Amino acid sequence: MNSRRRVNSIVRHRRYPLGKCPQHPKLVFHVFGALAEFERELIRERTVAGLKAARDRGSRNGRPQKLTRQQRSIAKKLMDDRNTTVPEIIKTMRVSRSTLYRYQTNEPVKKRD
Repeated sequence: MNSRRRVNSIVRHRRYPLGKCPQHPKLVFHVFGALAEFERELIRERTVAGLKAARDRGSRNGRPQKLTRQQRSIAKKLMDDRNTTVPEIIKTMRVSRSTLYRYQTNEPVKKRD
């Protein structure tokens, strides 16, 4: 009988009935946070594994490059030629100015008049 009263006193607390204690929402919040963190880590592991498997199959990730190696070498030669202006190169290569300069970033860009 004594243990039954003890259980009832825990469940039926006068000030804080079960579920109304100020610490209960905090506990639930932390449990859900831990579950979300665990789930996020699982997603991350699966994503990394999938990207590795795709790389092993020979797949290339990312956006395709606008210019091929041959087109880049042509663009470099045109940039080195002082008689060709940047707008002419852009029109010939059919790329934007920023794309043209992005491919030239490995070497210092020569100033144009």
